[in-house]
Amino acid sequence: MVQSYKVKKVKQEKRKLKDILKKYKIILIIGLIILVILSSSGFTVWYKEYNKPSNKLKRYLISNNYECGKSTCHKEVDNVTYTVSYKKDSYQVLNETYTLNISKKTPYIVIKGKTETCSYEKEDYEPLRLIDDTFIYDKDCEKYIEDINKSIKDYKDILDKSKVDISEL
Repeated sequence: MVQSYKVKKVKQEKRKLKDILKKYKIILIIGLIILVILSSSGFTVWYKEYNKPSNKLKRYLISNNYECGKSTCHKEVDNVTYTVSYKKDSYQVLNETYTLNISKKTPYIVIKGKTETCSYEKEDYEPLRLIDDTFIYDKDCEKYIEDINKSIKDYKDILDKSKVDISEL
């Protein structure tokens, strides 16, 4: 009789152990599922943030020797400062004579030392379109067209190489 009591006790302990192992297996499986969900959602958030147009543009500019701040990157070459906003659609060229601004809107130049501003307008302007004779501008501003078109090409090149479309900014 003593032996049967011991056998029953051992069987009860085995059942308890099996129940405890089942609970740990369930907890382990649930923990693994939660870990997979958290890691995949974390990766998704990181991937979306990493591939934001502004972040792609900023990484490209840094790799091309631009110094970046909170929203713009700039670079100085031969007394000309190039400033690119990686958060907005803005490219600025600053030299001794003028400040050129290029964005989704038509480009314009602010002449230094004068109150003159040269704007190049067209009714159906497409962003980063080169200036031609269909634009409306003053005769005094005609001499800057070549510089503006070169800067538009440079800005297009920056956006193309960073794989960013101006409409995404």
